Amino acid sequence: MKKYLVFIKHSSFWTKIIFFCLLILISLLLTTFLGLIIAYPFADMNIVNALISGNTYTENNINILKYLQIINQIGLFLLPALLFSLVMNNNFSEYLNINKKPKIKNLILSILIIFFSFPFINFLVEINQNLSLPAFLSSVEDWMKASEEEANTLSELFVKANTYRGLIINVIIIALLPAISEEFFFRGVLLRLFKEKIKSVHIAVLISAIVFSALHLQFYTFLPRVFLGLILGYLYLWTGSLWVPIFTHFINNAIAVIGTFLLNNKLVNFDAENFSQSNIFLLLFSSLMVIYFIKEIYKNKKGDIF
Repeated sequence: MKKYLVFIKHSSFWTKIIFFCLLILISLLLTTFLGLIIAYPFADMNIVNALISGNTYTENNINILKYLQIINQIGLFLLPALLFSLVMNNNFSEYLNINKKPKIKNLILSILIIFFSFPFINFLVEINQNLSLPAFLSSVEDWMKASEEEANTLSELFVKANTYRGLIINVIIIALLPAISEEFFFRGVLLRLFKEKIKSVHIAVLISAIVFSALHLQFYTFLPRVFLGLILGYLYLWTGSLWVPIFTHFINNAIAVIGTFLLNNKLVNFDAENFSQSNIFLLLFSSLMVIYFIKEIYKNKKGDIF
């Protein structure tokens, strides 16, 4: 076994990609199987039957759906990334660059970048939602719209909470776990592999951002998620620590979760969606601020981390 792992470590890009895909498949099947076995004694059979029949997106099923989301994040992203990193380097923390403590300044700048990016992200959302496919692809577009509506329905159910306990659970499931698992996967592993093959770090960041967005299967938020992927990729490269994009990813998701909680429970009356993307002056100002904060991080960038 050891000689095969050594072979993978020193193999070509495509061999590593195929091996990584196999790890994803095995990990997802294994964690799903074990997760269902663990949940079975505690699951309501009515909910199980609803899941089997496809009638899943109801408030009665939300707890089991959140449980399955945890299993999915671990099996699809976190575990494959950790296993692959161990094969590539016995010290997986070194391979993933999580052994490097981030600077407080970079963490603060990353929060500011996310905050001032909201108008531009909303602008991209507006552009994305106004895009349409040619007439001969109308069936594909109908499927995309149906998938988007299903994803939005699930998202609304996931973030719905009436107590602070529910809010904390949502922050863990929707913000913290995806931030860690997806950054391990997309920036920690995929970005490194793309850089190894392509050599151009900018193209590698772009491709990893596109894959990051595409795998979320939310087509009408594709562009803003690519933009977020670009930000996370460059933060990783310039700071030399994967903890910076993890923290930034967490803050981005947590703002959405906490903001929805505050709005739904009428604790505030401000809607981030109305952080007007149509106001050209706000868009210009926020974009300039983002550029300035990115420049501040870039000034202190590390050397090549790969």
